[in-house]
Amino acid sequence: MEAAARSVAAEGGPAAAPAAVADQPATMTPVVKSEWDKTPRNAPCPCGSGKKFKLCHGA
Repeated sequence: MEAAARSVAAEGGPAAAPAAVADQPATMTPVVKSEWDKTPRNAPCPCGSGKKFKLCHGA
């Protein structure tokens, strides 16, 4: 019986599953987009250059 328990532990059986969960962060932080991230590609660039965003800072 002990040999079977050792072979399961060596193969990464049930004892290995909690270790994978411990590697993840405890809390997830939300990603907040800025006004620059929300700017459409064909809109004027928010920097004030007069160019389209895709040709100025969106490249």
